[in-house]
Amino acid sequence: MTPLDEFIYRQPKAIREVLDFLNEYIPSLDPEIRTTIKWKVPYYMRRKSMCYMNVLKSGGVELNFIRGYFFEKDKKKYLDFKKR
Repeated sequence: MTPLDEFIYRQPKAIREVLDFLNEYIPSLDPEIRTTIKWKVPYYMRRKSMCYMNVLKSGGVELNFIRGYFFEKDKKKYLDFKKR
């Protein structure tokens, strides 16, 4: 079992389903995307870090984009920057 599989397996069932979906979907977008564990969370990388999944204490999952500020202005209305 890979460290990513172990990370997902340790989560509650509802969270695990979301993490499993994202873990299958994100790498399917481009064959060069690799998955790793950094700072105890799953990271998705191509040439540089792209995004990571964060399990919230409240029971949700965040998909955080490392360079979200590069999104086009009309796409930013769908993102929550949380005052960052």
